[in-house]
Amino acid sequence: MNFSRAWVLRTRLGLLIDLAERQVYVYRQGRERETPDAPETVSGDPELPGLVLQIPRIFDPSR
Repeated sequence: MNFSRAWVLRTRLGLLIDLAERQVYVYRQGRERETPDAPETVSGDPELPGLVLQIPRIFDPSR
């Protein structure tokens, strides 16, 4: 299933991580897309309480 189809099916939270551009896009139902500038973490709250992604570790797994 691709991202746009999942979004149409009422997905509440979408995280798109572009490794080539080193960019994170956060999609939440009913809100504008978030594009945090060089975040250390991205939180899934309130849709997924407790989910915290360590972004530098995703872009550089050796960290």
